[in-house]
Amino acid sequence: MAELCLKQALSWAKEEVNRILFPLDLPFIIVVLGRLGSWEMAYESDLDLIFIYDYPQDADLSFRQKAHVYFVKVAQRLISILTLPHAVGPGYKIDTRLRPSGRFGPLVVSLEAFRYYYQREARPWEYQTLIKARGIAQDSMLLKKWEALRQSILYEKKIDWKREIREMRERILRERAREKGKNFNPKLGKGGLIEIEFLTQYLQLTYGRQYPTICHRHTLTALKAIKEAGLLKEEADVLIDGYNFLKALEHRLNLLYSRPLDTLLSKDDLKEIWQHWGLGKPPFKIPAEQIGSYCQELRLNIRNIWEGLMD
Repeated sequence: MAELCLKQALSWAKEEVNRILFPLDLPFIIVVLGRLGSWEMAYESDLDLIFIYDYPQDADLSFRQKAHVYFVKVAQRLISILTLPHAVGPGYKIDTRLRPSGRFGPLVVSLEAFRYYYQREARPWEYQTLIKARGIAQDSMLLKKWEALRQSILYEKKIDWKREIREMRERILRERAREKGKNFNPKLGKGGLIEIEFLTQYLQLTYGRQYPTICHRHTLTALKAIKEAGLLKEEADVLIDGYNFLKALEHRLNLLYSRPLDTLLSKDDLKEIWQHWGLGKPPFKIPAEQIGSYCQELRLNIRNIWEGLMD
């Protein structure tokens, strides 16, 4: 649904800019990252976007500036269309901070500028975000060029991924997890969803060139491929079970409380969610009275796998 909305909003935005400013027929794509990029959207997910355009190699400076102005206007109008509340409810939350140079960078970038940034200036965590990134709308040739660039960026750059991802994880634990006492954060806390995702991405970035079959955007699909490649054995089953459990929990948190997975929960909270939403039924055949202990053991197993691979 979000992808269809993006494509339609882009069509409307271009029509308006063509009418108000000037028409310009150049290749343009929207790169979607995060949950949308990996087909893992939850009910409260925002849309992480990067806007990329291209121009002929022989284009002069004046034409390049004109193209930039045009696509900035298109992107601004697209964001306005998608974020405005409607009769049926609020619009999407749009996040463009993952673009080159973040909030300090231009709203739209040329393919040339994107390439330069990732060759010279991008930080390791920015490479990591490209694992789930994919291009949609509107020019097929630019999509192919961008995807080839993404592949070369991800799997040819020599980075100590174990150190980088471990340091990033430790920083998130210190600054954002906020776990206190018996309350836990199912997304950012110890044994949370982020450790499953980071472990998966560590293996992809480290072995993706050697095992291309593991280079999936979707975490669950990637984990199954990692197991088939022999990079993980029983550990993969634990991570797969943990992923399925935590994603089911996330959807129920969104629907029941309008809360994200990045929230503190107690055993009583888990029991209430289980009773309200019937998660004791297949595939989670766990009585509500036992769900707290089950979750604690699952998180401990995920944490042990993390420490075994990343320490």
